[in-house]
Amino acid sequence: MSELASKKLSAKSINDFHDIKELSAECRDSDEPSLIVNDGTGNLIVMPLSEYQEEPFDPAVYEALKEGMDDIKNGRVRDMDTVMQEIKDKYGF
Repeated sequence: MSELASKKLSAKSINDFHDIKELSAECRDSDEPSLIVNDGTGNLIVMPLSEYQEEPFDPAVYEALKEGMDDIKNGRVRDMDTVMQEIKDKYGF
């Protein structure tokens, strides 16, 4: 996984920005990718161009996200509590 994909994104509400220049300045000043949320849902990721050029996003991440979305769409999901219990049982937590 690329370094970018493993970074914790800071989340910002789209309502906090009144124009694109403000969003651009915030992104440039932070030098880190930001998750922009709308009504509590992740909407887009904004990052400084320098960050993108330094660490391009790994295409394998896109493929993994696509597979995950396909799993959700087709009902191939499991309850988190069940999965966590299986992990605890398997590894003795």
